[in-house]
Amino acid sequence: MDYKQKLLTVTDCESWIKDLCNNDKDFHFDDNVLDIPSFSKSEAADVKERVKECFELLKDPFEYLIKYST
Repeated sequence: MDYKQKLLTVTDCESWIKDLCNNDKDFHFDDNVLDIPSFSKSEAADVKERVKECFELLKDPFEYLIKYST
């Protein structure tokens, strides 16, 4: 997965969250991504930015986590 790619649309966010889930990298977005062992420190910094973008673009990013993690 490319964690550096900025999310600019709702569709980008939804696809990114779906990819996280499909690659068993999903996590609760309230958790500190630096504490998630699936990500290196550099990946974690990028993931943190992508999560921030999801909260700016989506009404409820958790809804998509639930949708795709099941």
